[in-house]
Amino acid sequence: MRNKCRKANKIMETEVLKRYKTSKIIKLLKKGKLNLEDVLIYSIKYSISDLFNYILDNYNIDLDYTNGHGSDFLEIATSYGNTNAIEKLKNIGADINKKYKCGRKNLSIMIFIRDLDTFQYFENYFDKKEIKSCLESIIISTMVSYNVELLDYIIKKYKVNIKKIKYEIQDKKYNLLEMSNEILNGMKNREYRKREMACYISDLLPSKRYKKIKKRAYFLLEEIEKENTEIEKYNKYIKKLFGE
Repeated sequence: MRNKCRKANKIMETEVLKRYKTSKIIKLLKKGKLNLEDVLIYSIKYSISDLFNYILDNYNIDLDYTNGHGSDFLEIATSYGNTNAIEKLKNIGADINKKYKCGRKNLSIMIFIRDLDTFQYFENYFDKKEIKSCLESIIISTMVSYNVELLDYIIKKYKVNIKKIKYEIQDKKYNLLEMSNEILNGMKNREYRKREMACYISDLLPSKRYKKIKKRAYFLLEEIEKENTEIEKYNKYIKKLFGE
């Protein structure tokens, strides 16, 4: 039997939840000190299966719930590539055929896909017509995830002409090559963050927390480097497709 979902007395941010082990989070949930929906979203985003399963087994989940951005659990699981969560949400009644607003169209959950595994998962549930109606939105989202693997798979299997795909921003339409160049140049401009970070570290030299802050700062720099590398890879692939 599932217990009735209780209102939370305290909402905790993701960064705070990261500090706790699953057992601690479950204890706080039982005491009503955490928001159930926030914890469920946290378990989906970070693929914490034991926490996710515990919630599904012990609470009544409002599958129509949406967070502050208007996203439901199924949408979040899809955008984070958590196919296990998608399957289990579907099994407890989540409507996989629900339509989502995308511009002037109502399209399937597939428009939130950002990785190949999730795309292939949904290929088993939707017919080709439904998939093709979502391809433009998925391809555009690859610019955010820099996912060459997904883009390459879609183009080869569905023979998409990406030169015809336009991305609208501030009332102006860009093609994928133009947008890819914009993103790449924007990321290169983020190099200034490295200099700012270095100054920030030097200012904190007298601080007792210097070592901890330094470690965090250099971790962020490494993440920026990885992201720049992924964008470069995506940009080269797009240029190749455009024959440049």
